[in-house]
Amino acid sequence: MLHTPIITRESVIEAKRTRRARFTQKAVPDDGILHPQDRRVKRERPKDFSPRDLELSSREVFDLAKRKHPLPQVKIVEPAENDLPVEIVRAPTVERIQRAVCEHYHISMLDLLSERRTAVIVEPRQIAMYLAKMLTPRSLPDIGRRFNGKDHTTILYAVRKIAALLKEDAELAATVEKIKQRIDVGSPALACARG
Repeated sequence: MLHTPIITRESVIEAKRTRRARFTQKAVPDDGILHPQDRRVKRERPKDFSPRDLELSSREVFDLAKRKHPLPQVKIVEPAENDLPVEIVRAPTVERIQRAVCEHYHISMLDLLSERRTAVIVEPRQIAMYLAKMLTPRSLPDIGRRFNGKDHTTILYAVRKIAALLKEDAELAATVEKIKQRIDVGSPALACARG
C-alpha cells in the first residue's frame, strides 16, 4: 500500500527546525564562540515564516516519506503468445453526437444549440442530450455546458423523457439506434451544417 505523507503545520515546523539545527552546527566556528561579525551567525537568527520556508520544508517532508516508504517498482510484462490483441474503444464526444443528430434530422448545429422550443428542434435536442448521457462519461452539468449552457436539470428531464418514450415508441427507438450506428460507424468529422 502506498503511503502518502500528510503535511501538517507541525511537520513543516519540525523540518524547519532540523534544517536550522544543521545550519547552526555548520555556523559555529571551531573555537565555539559566536562572533557577531560572522555572517553565518546573522543568517541563523529566527525569522518570520515565509512561503519559501514552507516550500523547502515540504520538500524535506516528501524526501523523508520517500525514504521511509519507497514507491513500488513497475514491471513491464511482455504479452504472452496466446493473448488476444486489445482494441481500445473510445466513447464518442458530445460534439460528435450533436453532429450525428444534426445530420439525421437535417438541422444546423446552431438550431440544435439555440433557445428555440419548436417541436422540430426540441426532439432532436432531447435525443442528443439522452445519447450524450448514455454514451459518454460526462456529468449532467458538463453536458449542459456543451449544449449552450443548459442547466443540468434540463438535461435530466430530457434523458428521462426520451428513456420513457423509447419504451413506448418503436419508431423513436429505431431512430435512436440509427443515430447510434451513425456515431459508431461514422467518421470523426460528420458533415453537419454549422449555421
